[in-house]
Amino acid sequence: MDVQGFTTAVVEFVRANQFWGPIIVGLLAFGESVVVLSFFVPAVGILLALGALAGAAGGVSFWPLWTGVVIGAAVGNMVSWWVGTHYGDTFLQWKPIRERPEIVQKTREAFQKYGAFAIFIGRFFGPLHGTIATVAAIGKMNPTVFHICNWLSAMVWAGAILYGGMVGGDTARRLLGG
Repeated sequence: MDVQGFTTAVVEFVRANQFWGPIIVGLLAFGESVVVLSFFVPAVGILLALGALAGAAGGVSFWPLWTGVVIGAAVGNMVSWWVGTHYGDTFLQWKPIRERPEIVQKTREAFQKYGAFAIFIGRFFGPLHGTIATVAAIGKMNPTVFHICNWLSAMVWAGAILYGGMVGGDTARRLLGG
């Protein structure tokens, strides 16, 4: 099944089984936020599509989805932080990371330029999303500052991604006369 087919299947499942919506978006956001795993989880498109379901005509409640995304994204980055704390610089030798040195370099540059705000910035840039917490831990970022930035950025990102989907879905419905 291709990414578009998978996205359609997930969206239709959530439409028919709304109870599972927060759990599914939480798992997707978790996968999107865990180092290395984020390279393989096509979560953003699915989260945008599920955000469209939360639009006026979608019939899915926004806040439970938002809560699921926040928890999944924040816990995913906490796992990534643990990887950086536990493995340190040896993490940089892992094959998926070794094959993408530009991601680690861009992440380090973001920290040099923006400090703790890099956690927020990294949340919105796919390649940095999964590595930002690990590199922060390797760089010995203050854990309290990291966790505050992690949870706040997860809240902002969840709102932005789901609301972006809502706006896009509502616009498409209006343009298509639905």
